[in-house]
Amino acid sequence: MQDGSGEQPTLADILRVLRMQACAMTRQTEAVDSFNTQMGQRLDAQAKQINEGLGRALRERQRVEKDTKDYTDNQLERVKSEVKEEMGQLAIDLKTHISKTLGRDVGGYQSMGEAATGLVKEEPCSASEWVSSDSGGEQVLGAQSYGVLRQGPSARATPRSAAPTPPSTPSPPSSPSHKAQGSRRRCRRGEGARKRPQEFDGTVSWEAYRAQFELLAKAWGWSRYERAVQLVGALKGSALEVLNQLPAGKQTSYSSVLAVLERRYGHQHQSEVFRARFRARLRNPGESLPHLAQDLEQLVRRAYPGASEDMITLLLRDQFVDAVNHPQIKIYIQQAHVEDCSKPWPEDWKWRPF
Repeated sequence: MQDGSGEQPTLADILRVLRMQACAMTRQTEAVDSFNTQMGQRLDAQAKQINEGLGRALRERQRVEKDTKDYTDNQLERVKSEVKEEMGQLAIDLKTHISKTLGRDVGGYQSMGEAATGLVKEEPCSASEWVSSDSGGEQVLGAQSYGVLRQGPSARATPRSAAPTPPSTPSPPSSPSHKAQGSRRRCRRGEGARKRPQEFDGTVSWEAYRAQFELLAKAWGWSRYERAVQLVGALKGSALEVLNQLPAGKQTSYSSVLAVLERRYGHQHQSEVFRARFRARLRNPGESLPHLAQDLEQLVRRAYPGASEDMITLLLRDQFVDAVNHPQIKIYIQQAHVEDCSKPWPEDWKWRPF
């Protein structure tokens, strides 16, 4: 080894160079160790933060699960309580209805038996013994006819001249409680005769009929059992045949009767039928334009039950122009810029020239 002057380096020079290289390598090693230490500390800090974040997320998840479980349990308990109360109320209404029905019949028989006690029992009944009630149209047997009914047909066949008629014992006056019970029974029969909903045969809108029925049932205080009985009694024609889809045990369930009628006559299940009728609707000979617009409005609302009012107006206007089926009237309507066919028609529109 030679330096720039051509002289060979001495051993001291070589040692000095080696010491310098060793110091440089030591400094590099220390720098690498320091960098590794710093990176390890950073990684430890990041790992600690990640662990803390995961712990918080786990605790938050557990809290959310607990809150969800508590809320679900509370809702289930509330629903169970409501269903239990409703079932209890239905049972009470059913018992009340049965007791009223049985009490009315048994009370009538008991009052008839008490009135006939102690009177002559072999006197055939006459036409004057029948008393008609104006409220319910019912006929009440007198005391003598009650005795004849107990003895059978042979007593009625006995002629009046066969034996002298014993004197009749005057009947005891009716107690005020019996009179009150009879008047209350007649009032209930009269109210029941008046509380009859309109019949439903499937030709009118089911939604409109159901809204009317619910309003009347709420005003008259019907229970769900009474609503089911009244609704079934109001069905006729093809609507009555829908009951064949229900088992015997479900025909007095108000929700079951509503569900089967909704499937058969609800607009949501017949939208395709009403759409076809809406597209095929044309003006009949001699039909007025207001009547055509009204019929088209009913069809479009049944064909598109979820459409907005703007969409209903647009569909109605376009189909109205197509349904007029008269070129001059179509031109006149388009020139008049009719925006809403469902609104009242102006009085000065005269269609006779067309």
